[in-house]
Amino acid sequence: MNIVWLDQPEARDRLLTGGKAAQLAQCAGSYRVPPGFVITITAHERWRAAGMEIESRLYEEIVAAYGELARRTGISAPVVAVRSSACAEDAQLASYAGQFQTILNVQGIEAVVAAMIDCWQAAHARSVQTYRTHHDPAASEGMALLVQQQVEADLSAIVFSADPVTGSRDEVVINAHAGPGEHLASGQVTPAAYRVRKADLTILAPQTAPTSEAGVTALRDTQITGLARLVCELEQTMGQPVDIECAYQADQLYLLQCRPITALVALPANEQKASNKLGATPSEGSSRDSEQFAITWDQAADAEATWMRGGEAVRPLQQSLSLRYYQGWARAFRQVKARGGLQARFVNGYEYRSWHFSPTESWADVEQAQQTVAQELPNWWAEEWLPEIQADLARWRAVDLAALPDDELAVHLHDLLNRQLRHWEIHAHMGSVPLGAVQRLVDWYFQRFPAAPESEAYQLVQGQRNVSIDANHNLWQLSNEVNFAVADALQSGAWSRLPAAFLHRFEAHVERFTAGLPEDRHRTAQMILHYAEHETPDPSAVMGQLAAEREDFTAAVRKQLAPDEQPLFEKLLSVALANNPLTEDHNLYLDQQSGAATRRVCNEFGRRLTACGSLERPQDVDFLYLHELIDWGFGLAEPLRPLVVERQARCREQQRWQAPLFLGKPPAPSTWVDRFSGPALPLAAAAGTLQGVGASAGVARGPARVVRTLDDALGLQAGEILVCPTTDPRWTPLFALAAALVTDQGGSLAHAAVVAREYRLPAVVGTHSATRQIRTGQRIEVDGLQGVVRWV
Repeated sequence: MNIVWLDQPEARDRLLTGGKAAQLAQCAGSYRVPPGFVITITAHERWRAAGMEIESRLYEEIVAAYGELARRTGISAPVVAVRSSACAEDAQLASYAGQFQTILNVQGIEAVVAAMIDCWQAAHARSVQTYRTHHDPAASEGMALLVQQQVEADLSAIVFSADPVTGSRDEVVINAHAGPGEHLASGQVTPAAYRVRKADLTILAPQTAPTSEAGVTALRDTQITGLARLVCELEQTMGQPVDIECAYQADQLYLLQCRPITALVALPANEQKASNKLGATPSEGSSRDSEQFAITWDQAADAEATWMRGGEAVRPLQQSLSLRYYQGWARAFRQVKARGGLQARFVNGYEYRSWHFSPTESWADVEQAQQTVAQELPNWWAEEWLPEIQADLARWRAVDLAALPDDELAVHLHDLLNRQLRHWEIHAHMGSVPLGAVQRLVDWYFQRFPAAPESEAYQLVQGQRNVSIDANHNLWQLSNEVNFAVADALQSGAWSRLPAAFLHRFEAHVERFTAGLPEDRHRTAQMILHYAEHETPDPSAVMGQLAAEREDFTAAVRKQLAPDEQPLFEKLLSVALANNPLTEDHNLYLDQQSGAATRRVCNEFGRRLTACGSLERPQDVDFLYLHELIDWGFGLAEPLRPLVVERQARCREQQRWQAPLFLGKPPAPSTWVDRFSGPALPLAAAAGTLQGVGASAGVARGPARVVRTLDDALGLQAGEILVCPTTDPRWTPLFALAAALVTDQGGSLAHAAVVAREYRLPAVVGTHSATRQIRTGQRIEVDGLQGVVRWV
């Protein structure tokens, strides 16, 4: 099919007509959309197959379509706009910006054909090919063209059914200009701005409106309310906030574009209450939600601090464990001539954290101390800390928890928690110093090469072996031995039916590379089956290729440096290379295995509490605090079951609320992005997109798989795009299956970003809301260089 009219159902197929035309076609049957037709992606493919020559059949169909447009408009030679409508672009050309052409004021069939050729040739220009090759050679090159009667606009407007700045859904926002819409969309003019209350279409706070050369104010009141009414109707039709582009010609309103707003960014300081009761904005929850997060402060200094939300809501047991984890930071700070630490406050199950960090003497002393630690830390880890941690883990595993009396189980938990303070102190060093070493190298690189994309500098440290790569290599080896019998045993969890040699290596993997909890066997089995089914390549071989590329890239960087630049570069590089693998290694032993030691003890408490009737199920132990477990072990006979039931009900209610991103003082505006934690606030995004941090270059398209837990993620299929809150080393085997990765949290030095680059996996991190805005099965595009996610 070479030609499709906008009012035909086929025009809504994005794969046939491209994004821009497909979106507009959804509105063509119900609203005044200028008539037009689409020269389809099929026609473009045939044009390319014919050596970029127009076949006679296509030419004849375009002649017939232009003739039909003349009949529909009543104009013998209508003036049209010829616009690109590609699969690989969003509605506002946020990607491929400036690459594709739009040609206006086209009149006559020969001019239409010439414009078509110009647009298609521009889509294959060197600049576009370079961009596409850098992202993903497999990206679609399909390009449809929208040929539409051009509206000679007296007035143009872009209208939002929700405030794109504050996220408020109570008002319509209108930007208007007396003249062509191209000037308005491109930012060449300062528009008139209007706000309209949705409830009664009242125009709010009139603003001074620019005028045309003829001195005509951009919009009359009747036009303002008419636009507001239109955008509200379209919002109801589409079931979500939208933005539209419109034009008035001879007092007739034409709809030129309609897009869903999928990212409402909102955190204005002037909406923050003077009493610092909440940090929510209209886009983040209802007024009822805001009331639930209205809090008071014991100290005035706390109200003036910024308390950032940590992520998903956590249950009481995890809350009390987190506070002990933070004590490690306080100890670590003191070793680098600083004082302070992390403070936490739990509100409705959500954890809010505030950093209190100041130098003992000066920031220069702190920086020097951190650099000194970075030089020594790899040796400390290998020779002192890791053996110390492994000895603790072996001692804890040797304890027969089921054989301990209740009071001794409580003593064991108490002693374990105290010993873990040392683990969390080491963790604070391991979680910050290696990242700091890499970040200093990356910061230097961006200062030296300011035009480089975010992910480029990390080629200097890619391809290094670490415990996650070793684990994945081991999974790959096991997957090569899977046959029907082994697959059936792994799938059913019948471990005794596994061949003895395979079972031995399987058990060794679980003990060496996982937390060692009961569920880790099942997870490992599923990973092996996934690797076997999809013939995943050997991760070690991929690392070898990346290491070779690292050496080539490093050599190329050296050639560009002046002699006086080289010593600093070599010093930063050597320290970063020594520290970088430790970002993965420490996580296994501390976050997973040390954390699992506590989990096993708590599980034993859950089993006992269930056996005596204090809990309904062992997993309900998550709704108790640590001190309650210890007190029960020491003989406290207060009833726990009613307490758990009440907390469970409260938790279910809280899950329906939208927690604000921060409490207390709003985060200070900053152009600097924390390369580990990522942006503190959502980044501004074009309509129809999510904006995050471009963590691993490349462009990928596919169906989304939205998950919140690792167990949910085990359902990931090859070619799907993994969308999740965050990742840790347990998720690493899934990177070999996914087509791309999108996370709510993290920056370009977070686990998700680091491992995605090792797998050449396009990744966007730190979006804040991907798991809420994207649905499983939706087709999305991930641009890992630009940090953009768009619906396709």
